[in-house]
Amino acid sequence: MKNTISVGEFNKKVEIEFCYLVYAEYMKRDFAWGKARENVSKSFEVQQ
Repeated sequence: MKNTISVGEFNKKVEIEFCYLVYAEYMKRDFAWGKARENVSKSFEVQQ
């Protein structure tokens, strides 16, 4: 079951994941945004 979080919290988690992917995984920035959103959305659901 996914945890429900606010849009702001989701965006914050995506930014953290983006930084990890770019600096630790050496992923290109354009691809990293989509991958970061995908990774965070696997664990969390955005509150409507």
